[in-house]
Amino acid sequence: MKLTETKINPISTPSTDTSAYSYSDWLWCAACLGIFALLTASFWGETYDDVFLAYQYAKNIEAGHGFVFNVGEHFLGTPAPLFVMLLVALHLVFPHLTIPQVGTLISCFGLAATAYTLYAIGRHHGQRTLGAFVGLLAVCNPFSLLVLGGESPLYLALVTGSCLAFSQRRFALTGALLGLALLCRTEALIPLALIVAIFIFCERRLPVALIFAALFTALPWVVFACWEFGSPLTNSFIAKVAQVRSGRRPFPFGFARWFQMIVFGPHPLLLCALLPAAVGGWIIASRATVYRLVAVWGFAQTAAYCLMPIPFYHWYAAHVGLLGAVLIGVGTWSLVGRLKTEKRPAILVLCAVTCLCTVLTAFDSMRIAGAYNERWPHAPANELYVKTGQWFKEHSPPNARIAYLEIGQIAFYADRYIIDTLGLVTPDVAKEVAKRNWIWPLRRYKPDYIIYNSVFTKWPESGAIFNEPWFTEGFREETQISTASYPTALIIYKRLPGAVVPD
Repeated sequence: MKLTETKINPISTPSTDTSAYSYSDWLWCAACLGIFALLTASFWGETYDDVFLAYQYAKNIEAGHGFVFNVGEHFLGTPAPLFVMLLVALHLVFPHLTIPQVGTLISCFGLAATAYTLYAIGRHHGQRTLGAFVGLLAVCNPFSLLVLGGESPLYLALVTGSCLAFSQRRFALTGALLGLALLCRTEALIPLALIVAIFIFCERRLPVALIFAALFTALPWVVFACWEFGSPLTNSFIAKVAQVRSGRRPFPFGFARWFQMIVFGPHPLLLCALLPAAVGGWIIASRATVYRLVAVWGFAQTAAYCLMPIPFYHWYAAHVGLLGAVLIGVGTWSLVGRLKTEKRPAILVLCAVTCLCTVLTAFDSMRIAGAYNERWPHAPANELYVKTGQWFKEHSPPNARIAYLEIGQIAFYADRYIIDTLGLVTPDVAKEVAKRNWIWPLRRYKPDYIIYNSVFTKWPESGAIFNEPWFTEGFREETQISTASYPTALIIYKRLPGAVVPD
């Protein structure tokens, strides 16, 4: 069967004429601008350590050192080259801002654009109110707020935008948006494969325009990366796989633990989300709905994370918040519609309880957002790492080499050569991490400073270095850096003059 306006793919609903913008459409545009302004003002400059890898690449590009993390070392350690280039471009436009503040602008715009795109999907199918409801739920959830400052909100906007373009039969635009998403996160291969498979299933032919547009969009970066690094593939994935092989929890177990400790544990009211989400999941699975494509992508990406040998990081859950918004929105809205016609008391009670659960979920999400906004940095380690980077900037020589395992903010503020003992941005380290050979990066790159953090009891700083004679004889404690919000102090060891680190 050919793709038609009434059946674009197996997971869509009939479309309506949306050629002219109505008053409500312009009102939602204004609302999204307000969301962008509110998010930017509330979370100005806030982010997390891993994003500073991209910030460091942008900083070195601006300084004329090229696309590098450590000056002179051409090694691709970020999966988000599009985010890096946007940081550079916008920082040139707004030089009075810091790079982390520019990151806030990009990510807050991405989240607001995601809200607009979800509304536009509903509008395309004649369900504007549902679209606005889902868009608001996508913004007001802890999963989205915890990734502000990074590339994940932009990734969500690009993928949801491709779903909208696909439903409008704009296949070249779909491919271009997915190509940009690939330059934002490699996981965009999942929605790209999904949409191509849907097209082939419905059309019985390849989506040539879509594939060509995706390849054409990504081609300049692929050519540059092959010339600069030898491959367009980032080392990030290899390093994450090595972490699991070294003993870290795989994604499903890490996600479950984080979900219980960070989300449901401190905020039990969010358990109310399970009922409307379950209703929404049943509706999406049983019949074609407006947001079925978005929901299938969310489930597919979660399943892919579970199948891949990678650990869990909280930015890997950004799409889960979007999936939850879709499920809760569809489930609640469907039951609200039944309240007008339903006569059976049991169904009426279910509808009322579901609506109450959605209200409680939204309330607790807003409460979490408020609590998150009241404290900066949102992770206690941020303040400690900024302070540590500034200490190195003031007390170490420019050619100093520093070894640690969470290196984003320290590298950005210290402006020194960083030895990443987990191997994201330091060549050849990841394969040794997979072997649990924690000492190898220290002996290979010979640091002048080693940072010890007793919090990481199962990582390279677990104490293995204290069994090495070259360390106990050649390094001395230089200082300790602590903050009120972090449980322990970072201990900085400095290499003594003339001390040798063996190969």
